[in-house]
Amino acid sequence: MERVELAVEQRGSGPRRLLLLHGLGASRDHLYEVADALDGRFGSILPDLRGHGESPAGPVESIADYVEDLRPLVCAAAPVAICGLSFGGDLARLLWNAEPAVVAGVGIVDPMLDVDALWRWGWQSATTRREAYRRIIGPYLEHDFDRLVDLMADYPLTADLDQAARGRNARSHLRADSETIHATLRLFAQPAPLPSRPNGSAARVTVFRAARSPACPERQGALLAAELGASLVTLDCGHCASLSAPELLAEAIQDAFATGT
Repeated sequence: MERVELAVEQRGSGPRRLLLLHGLGASRDHLYEVADALDGRFGSILPDLRGHGESPAGPVESIADYVEDLRPLVCAAAPVAICGLSFGGDLARLLWNAEPAVVAGVGIVDPMLDVDALWRWGWQSATTRREAYRRIIGPYLEHDFDRLVDLMADYPLTADLDQAARGRNARSHLRADSETIHATLRLFAQPAPLPSRPNGSAARVTVFRAARSPACPERQGALLAAELGASLVTLDCGHCASLSAPELLAEAIQDAFATGT
């Protein structure tokens, strides 16, 4: 396993520390407004995942490669709360299990629990499974900025974003290392089960579902929350909450981690 030295930014200050993790194809700047809204309450730590933003690429053979890059940040910031969006939420769970003694809180924002929703959308204009799959991963295949912005206007996870937010999202996608992205997508094709709550952990855990996103329906979100001993909070926003509703997300994070970190 080859660890990558990540590009990391610290933003804001406060009596508590919060590690904010972006999703696949995104970058740490997607979380700037969230971190700024939490200034005074949290000092936020914002890394770019390997192969994203300003972080160098590295081979991706398992999700553990991402986790090992992030573990030193978690240990150095102890005690720390972790909040991750989409794929970042998966990483938050794995980091919690890797270092349960130092993780005081976990936030999982709109995890992708209903993959069938994307498949239903993919089949709307496809005649073969391959065509449907290529439509689903379309944002990771497109290399032209204007076409990517237009594609995101129709894509279920980004359709609620305004033009400026779609542009920010597209720029991050185009900066991400292609091999890193596609190696990770291949892992998603046969996902390994994510761990449940680690034994003895007293961390406060919250699952945030976005009401205007197909990723985390209420029933699946409730089941995940029960499995993790977590609270379930519904936010009036879409999947990319850090771009479309950063202040709403920041307030929800503050409320979720009001004590214990």
